[in-house]
Amino acid sequence: MSQKPLKPEEIAGLLALYDACGGSTKAHVPIEFFRRRLREPYRREARRIIKKLRRRGFVHVHPGRTESYGITKEGIRVLKEMKLI
Repeated sequence: MSQKPLKPEEIAGLLALYDACGGSTKAHVPIEFFRRRLREPYRREARRIIKKLRRRGFVHVHPGRTESYGITKEGIRVLKEMKLI
């Protein structure tokens, strides 16, 4: 069972989150920090991109006073398979 290929905005979002978390699966960043790491035209779509990546299992949510997000091992594996990191 193979997954559908990632769309360009999903790849950009995954790379931005990886960069924002410093490559760590234990780090988590708020949506505003993630949005700053994205390039235009994807900045306005940050929440939608996070939601898509979360559904695919590449992002986890860290609950707290403000929601923050982190990259999963699966997300890192996909980036390595694509030879982006």
